[in-house]
Amino acid sequence: MLDRQGFSAVTKKGIGLPIAGTVFWIAASAVFYLVPLKLGGLMVMVATGLVFPLGILVSRLLNGDVMAKQPPLSDLGGILAVVQLFYWPIIILCYLVLPVWLPFVMAVLFGSHFLPYGWLYQSRGYYFLGIVVPVLAVVVALMGPSVSHALTAPATAVIYAIACAVVLKEVAALQPA
Repeated sequence: MLDRQGFSAVTKKGIGLPIAGTVFWIAASAVFYLVPLKLGGLMVMVATGLVFPLGILVSRLLNGDVMAKQPPLSDLGGILAVVQLFYWPIIILCYLVLPVWLPFVMAVLFGSHFLPYGWLYQSRGYYFLGIVVPVLAVVVALMGPSVSHALTAPATAVIYAIACAVVLKEVAALQPA
């Protein structure tokens, strides 16, 4: 059984997933800007299905195995990932009722889900991501729905990119398992 440091080394702190999330938020920024509200929201929701496979691919390219079977930590990591499925009723309701708020809702839910990974990976980068994205999304939302719709995705992409840089530094400092 690996401890958290060993698990972090094997998985490379799961860095491929927030990198894939960064790509997603960059693409979502363009879609929310260029595509009409309802169609853009639908496109972005469908595109979320690409984040996990892309994250696995990026992790493999960085010699990490986010699917490593190392109970109980891999079990916890899996549970934390699956929790996101329970966000979908909220996301779908938002899309159907108030699609202008979709970037806000997605940023808060998907950003905050990284918070427990801060503990799992002993990572300041994940804590930063899990706290700053929701706080930033709320601050931007307070400026109104049109500002939130326009700025939440690009602001989220920037925070994800900063967090990825922090986690990549943490990964480089890891001792091999």
